[in-house]
Amino acid sequence: MKITGEGTTYWNRVRAVYKQNEVARPGEGAGRPRWDGDSVQLSATGRLVGELKARLAEADDVRHGRVETLQAAVAAGTYKVPLEDVADAILKEMSR
Repeated sequence: MKITGEGTTYWNRVRAVYKQNEVARPGEGAGRPRWDGDSVQLSATGRLVGELKARLAEADDVRHGRVETLQAAVAAGTYKVPLEDVADAILKEMSR
């Protein structure tokens, strides 16, 4: 492998460029930019979306009170569905 360049003259020019950058940016130790860490700023809409997602994650998908009431009615034999509602549901399902 052969590395080409102008020897020490080349590296002296590279160092000179780095020194110029250090002088051009005073107050930033050793020519390195200051890093304050990462940060994120959310808009009001972004915050609202995040809040709503959190609420949905906590929400219960099943209305347990309603389910228990229906289970009790079915078990007791008192749960009655109007025949027209059953027929409408069947026709609606068939039309899909």
